[in-house]
Amino acid sequence: MRPAAPKLPAVLPQWDEKLAGDAICGRYLRGVDFSGKCMEELVLRKCLLENCRLTGAVLEKCDWEDVKLVRCELSGADLSDSSWHRCVAEDCRMLGVSFYGASLRDTDWRACRATDADFRQTRWKKAALSHCNLSGARFGECILQNFEPRACDFSRVNFFQTPLAGIDFSGCTFEGIEAVGPELRGAIVNPQQAAGLARLLGIVVRDV
Repeated sequence: MRPAAPKLPAVLPQWDEKLAGDAICGRYLRGVDFSGKCMEELVLRKCLLENCRLTGAVLEKCDWEDVKLVRCELSGADLSDSSWHRCVAEDCRMLGVSFYGASLRDTDWRACRATDADFRQTRWKKAALSHCNLSGARFGECILQNFEPRACDFSRVNFFQTPLAGIDFSGCTFEGIEAVGPELRGAIVNPQQAAGLARLLGIVVRDV
């Protein structure tokens, strides 16, 4: 089931810094630099962000709904305990970003780089991730419901206490993950991945 798309107006007026506050609604933000700023509990509604910088920004408990991000920089940002609903991210950098405890519903990420990101205790519902690099990320104690990755890199990802049943990883890079038997039960993988997971579980595969 594909995630629902953001409900954005056909035309969005440009955001003006004079309108800065705890909520931004129905605006187009282009090239805005929020790097390092503290914007806890920021509310975004029906907004398009393009080429914006949020490097190291503090965005704890932010509430974003019907938002699209294109070529934005979020590396090192703190988005813990945030809420994302009907949000799209295209070609965004999120290196080392923290989504700890966040809720992500109807999420669509395309060609994003979120290496070494912290997704522990996140709750995903109807998520599509395509051609994303998530290597080295932490997905411990997550709930992944209708989670659909395609051609993503999950190398060295930690899935501690995150059930992966029913998730199709067969078209993804899945090498060097950290998980044990219960997490892997029911995960969908290709034969090459299965051989690697057998070694992870201490199973010896012998050619006959």
